[in-house]
Formats: sequence, structure tokens, C-alpha cells
Amino acid sequence: MAGKNIVYKILESKSDSVGVDAGLTYMFKPDKIVLYDWPAISDWLAEAVDGGSEQRKIPDPERLVVFLDHLLPVTNPKEEKFHKDTRDWCVKHDVDYVEGKGIGHQVIVEEGMVKPGMLATHFDTHISCVGGIGALGIGIMKEVLMPTVSGEMWFTAPSVVRINLDNDFRDGVSGRDLLHKVVSDHGPRWGLGKIFVFGGEGAKNISVESRMVICNLANYFGAITALFEPDERTREYLEGLGQKNIEFVSSDPDAAFDDVVHYDLATIEPMIAAHPDTANIVPINELEDMQVDVGIIGTCASGRIEDLKWAAEILDGKTVNPNFKLFVVPTTNKIFVEALGKGYVEKIVKAGGFVSSPTCDYCYGKGVVLGDGQKAISTQTLNVPGRLGNTNAEIYLSNAAVVAATAIEGKITDPKKYL
Repeated sequence: MAGKNIVYKILESKSDSVGVDAGLTYMFKPDKIVLYDWPAISDWLAEAVDGGSEQRKIPDPERLVVFLDHLLPVTNPKEEKFHKDTRDWCVKHDVDYVEGKGIGHQVIVEEGMVKPGMLATHFDTHISCVGGIGALGIGIMKEVLMPTVSGEMWFTAPSVVRINLDNDFRDGVSGRDLLHKVVSDHGPRWGLGKIFVFGGEGAKNISVESRMVICNLANYFGAITALFEPDERTREYLEGLGQKNIEFVSSDPDAAFDDVVHYDLATIEPMIAAHPDTANIVPINELEDMQVDVGIIGTCASGRIEDLKWAAEILDGKTVNPNFKLFVVPTTNKIFVEALGKGYVEKIVKAGGFVSSPTCDYCYGKGVVLGDGQKAISTQTLNVPGRLGNTNAEIYLSNAAVVAATAIEGKITDPKKYL
């Protein structure tokens, strides 16, 4: 009998069932239930819990955490009241809330709220980000009400696909480009009903931060979620965050997968998700010299130390094009402080970049709004028309190095000339 893969090992450890078989639906007990405050999500959930004649009690409030990482900074009394209502609800139910530390998908890793081998769930599919450390993050939209009030979630055991990686990226290429390449090769529906596991010798050459980007955006090709096999690089990353007694769950050497595909990292080039959606992937050479007006480095899909380091190295001693606006948003306060200490922020600011405190608002048109006909190059999560406040504008998605190089020239630029 073949060994077990990491996905089924994690799922079986969270279920009372004897074994978990693909295609069948089971109840699982997530280790962490993560929420953020957002209109029609957190207020809806609060009303669902507290409304009606039956007063519900959250069974395991210590497993629930709520992040106030949107609508920051608040810009009107209505937004402040919304935050206050969220805080009050959390206090009422003895639920932890986190405000002002940064974007929740990254903070839960930094703070050790989610660890390797854990099962985490969220309304938002970008909880898959935790796959970068070998955890299983599954976004379940409004079904998140069930584990909130019962402690358990239903989930149908999926197919599991292995993506084996070889070699290493060239300069100016990152996990974002690999993710875009997978979408280009297989399309936006390839991952429906599947979870993807990245591994192989090449995976060891990918930073944990870049792994988190890949997992964060696995929904681009329709995946339920994705994760990397944890390794010594994972351990070093977590130990660098001050975590101890780190334990991994890993696939058996002879683990069974429903499919196996291979990628040579050395062949990957910068890839852009072009207007109007994340399925429109093109190599950078097809868009080079396109004039762009705005650049954003940040959101839960970027804004980590390696992204800020890239931006600082490329912009050092140079100047942002006078017809271009560059916005840089560290993902968390911890990252912001580290970037300050290493001089990255100073180099970005001296070049003409605008650096913001951590917030989700640059991802959906609150921190930055495009004018009619303008184009943006961004590391954010989505590029659907209107995502930056204007349906008459265009958004192109890339890695942070491409954004930084583009900021200098005012047109989409391969960063290899600056690295």
C-alpha cells in the first residue's frame, strides 16, 4: 500500500473518522478559524451568531481570531463604528482580535497562531498563504459560520496533485512568476476540486516568503488550496520568528498522488497577469514598453522582506519616473520595522516611493484609486476591472522586482537589467 501525502495526513488528524477517503465528505475540526472585519462578512456573521431567539455561544473562542486589517486608517465615523462593533463583539464572546499589526494572513504565521501541520479556515481563500509553512489553509466563504458556532467544518476530501520543482530561479524571477506560469500552462479551472503540494529539490531553493505567495494565489488556477512540503528552510524561517519546538507533517517517501507534474525553475521568466483577469497570463516581453502610471508593492500576496529588499536594491540611487507613482506597503509591522532597520525604506523613499503602514486597503481601491485610462502594475491579488476604484482603468499583476523596475522607467520593464 502506498504511503500517505501531507494533505491526507493533516485531514485525518483533524477528523474523528477512521481514515479519510477521496470524494467523501467528513467533519473536520480546524485548529484556527480566522476572520477579518469587512461589511457583509463580519457584521453578517455577528448577526448570525447573536440574532434570533436562540443565543448562541462560541464553543472554542480560543481557536477564533478576528483581524481588523481593512478600512485602515478609518476615513469617516461610519468606518470607526464598524471597527468598534467588531471589537465589542469579540470582547462579548472572549474572542481575540488583532488590530494594527498588519495583514492577518501574514500575522497568523509571524505570531505562531498557525503552525506547520495545522488546519486553518477563513472566509477568504487567501488563507491558503499558510501553505508556505506546510499548513493547510482552506477558504470556505460564508460556510465559516459553521466552525464558528460548532467548532467543526464539513469538507469533501479532494484529489491531490504534486508539483515537483527542479533547479532555481534566475535573477528577477520569483514564486509569483512560477504561479503565473502554471496558470498559463493549465488554465483557470485546472485545480477545481484539487489541492496542490509543491516539493522536489527545486522547492528547497524557494524562500518561505515566495512559497507563501504561490500558495496565496493558487485560486488563480482554481485550486482549493496549496502547500509546500516543509523542510529545513521552513524551520529556519520559523526559528527566525522566535518560534521553538517546531514539528512538521510531511508526505511519506512513497506517498500517492492523483497526478504529478514537473517544472524547471531555471526556465521560468517574469510573467504578467494582464488586464482584465488573472487568467490572461503573458510573458513580460509581450508587454515591455507599455506605459504605466501607478505601481503597488504590498498586500497579502507581497510586501514581505524579500519584496522590499528587491525594491530597495533596484531603486537605490535612482529616481521614480516623474510620470509614475509608486506605493509600497509592508505586509506587517514586523516586516516594516525590519525593512527600516535594513535601510530598505530609506532607499525606496529617497527614490520617490510612497511607503504606507500595513493595511489591506491598497488591494481594493481604497488606498489607491486609478483615473480613467490609467494603468497600474501591482503585486496585489486581483486585477478585475474596478479593483482599484475605476472600471475604466487597467491592472497588471507581477512580482515586486518588475514593479520596481517599471517605476524607474515608467513602462513595464524586465528587472534583470537592474539586478
